[in-house]
Amino acid sequence: ALARLGHEVTLFGRKAGPVGPREVFDHYGVAADFTLRLIGGKGLPGSKNVLYPLAVGWHLWRLPAPDLFYGRQVFALRYAARWRPNVPIAYE
Repeated sequence: ALARLGHEVTLFGRKAGPVGPREVFDHYGVAADFTLRLIGGKGLPGSKNVLYPLAVGWHLWRLPAPDLFYGRQVFALRYAARWRPNVPIAYE
């Protein structure tokens, strides 16, 4: 919805197998009007709450600071807040 309103949107998601962004857009029936970055995958126990948020944080650190962090993964948002403390956060 934010991308349709003209905002630049980057969505981070956990990679599940050999599926790429195009397949994800098709699966959910959404327009490819935003950037989708698929990171990591299934791995060690705890990877969802430790390794994945660290990987997202690493990617966020390399990108210009956004106007807003909006997310559902509280651990990833925690790293985002730590590395970009002046950016507001919306947790769903």
